[in-house]
Amino acid sequence: MQQNFRLSQDEGIYGLGQHQNGYFNYRNKKITLTQSNTEAVNPFLISTKNYGILWDNYSKTIFEDNNGNASFWSDIGDNIDYYFVYGKNMDDVISGYRKLTGKAPMYGKYAFGYWQSKEHYDTQAELMSVAKKYRKLKIPIDNMIQDWDYWNGAENWCGMFFDKTLFPEPKEMCDQLHKMNYHIIISIWPALGRKTLIYEDMLKRGYLYKPVGWAGFKYYDAYNPDANELYWKYLKDGIYSKGLDGWWIDSTEPDVVNAMTKESSEHELKKMGSNYLGSFARYLNTFSLAMTNDLYKFWREESSDRRAYILTRSTFAGQQRNAATTWSGDIGASWEVYKNQISAGLNHCMSGIPYWTFDIGAFVLGAYDGVFMEGGKEPAYQELYARMFQLGAFTPIFRSHGSETPREIWEMGEFVEPIIKIDKLRYRLMPYIYSLAWKVTQNDYTIMRGLPMDFGYDKNTYSIGDQFMFGPSIMVNPVTDYMYHHPPEESQLIT
Repeated sequence: MQQNFRLSQDEGIYGLGQHQNGYFNYRNKKITLTQSNTEAVNPFLISTKNYGILWDNYSKTIFEDNNGNASFWSDIGDNIDYYFVYGKNMDDVISGYRKLTGKAPMYGKYAFGYWQSKEHYDTQAELMSVAKKYRKLKIPIDNMIQDWDYWNGAENWCGMFFDKTLFPEPKEMCDQLHKMNYHIIISIWPALGRKTLIYEDMLKRGYLYKPVGWAGFKYYDAYNPDANELYWKYLKDGIYSKGLDGWWIDSTEPDVVNAMTKESSEHELKKMGSNYLGSFARYLNTFSLAMTNDLYKFWREESSDRRAYILTRSTFAGQQRNAATTWSGDIGASWEVYKNQISAGLNHCMSGIPYWTFDIGAFVLGAYDGVFMEGGKEPAYQELYARMFQLGAFTPIFRSHGSETPREIWEMGEFVEPIIKIDKLRYRLMPYIYSLAWKVTQNDYTIMRGLPMDFGYDKNTYSIGDQFMFGPSIMVNPVTDYMYHHPPEESQLIT
């Protein structure tokens, strides 16, 4: 099914979620809207002519513009359904989108501080040693994140418990972190290991999908509200009760076989067959929305006196109402990938979902288009890390994460001191940032702003995708090439 539109020659087009192709202005571009590890979908388009189109379809969708002949095409639907939003400026249009799909709740102030994460802290002792060292060195930080395998082994995947040999006193750990003025969130998955009680319960009730995932687990059907309620019960009783402050919900495409492209993700999801609502072909892009809808609802019912925080790898229209931040997935370490995060984040925020982040330092060093095969002590990598850290300080959520090498600030060689200076700058800006966060909730504001949002009268800004406004008063122009250490060259395929 397809709807055609006629665009004027002098307008810029943005939004549609987060995409890693380096495009900012989608004029004369073709964009496939399918969830994958590093691609997040929101079928809301916004124009410098101060209108937006919310394409109301959950299946694979393609937006294409060809010299003003634009179209939305979707794989499945009973009828064409979209909403046209008009406003006096682009902020007004985004406000209209949020009127249709939901307001973004206010985060706690801590959420706008620095987040330290890696794949992964192996033990309670390791995590606590990192937290204590930050306080000893007086490096500003608010948040610690525990990634996967605190359950110890693939067969225990997301079993909603801490392994007693690795994390012997999780409640005491959370209490101690809180006394040190930290908040802590933890990785949870819709994938469940076969030796866990939650797996057995889900299996008995028919809530698990049949395919076996890449680590031997199975995904539960988050489109089923009863399954989500059961998931919340185990989450609440098993680990929320220990004092955790939020959830990092990984693999919310869901990514059954570690598919890294839109095409492979689409193929594998459609092979899943049906979910509670219907076919995966029809509900291809909305798994993360369904899951966060219910978990946020149950969380609010349980403890409405605490502000919620959720981090997810996928998104969809309306997910901002669930206190959800999107991060840009498992990116590789290269200057090109880093530069592409800027346009990806801008379009994500301009599609109406205000909170976005990325892995400072990249998730992997030498894979997924990463080029640093010598490890994290290589000065060329540490220079890239420093530049990514600088960009991160001017994004809505400021978070370091990755695999293969330590990610703590003091690990970055000659760049430690400039990184600390940027970290301290973020905290000097906290009154400004927190005030903007209130504007997000109260006035539907957007913190990370493509230049056309504030300089729409200047058509020269329409395709500038590596420069942006951070609120009304700070223009950010990140350094996106090396200055001191030549990075490794990408491998060339010789045939």
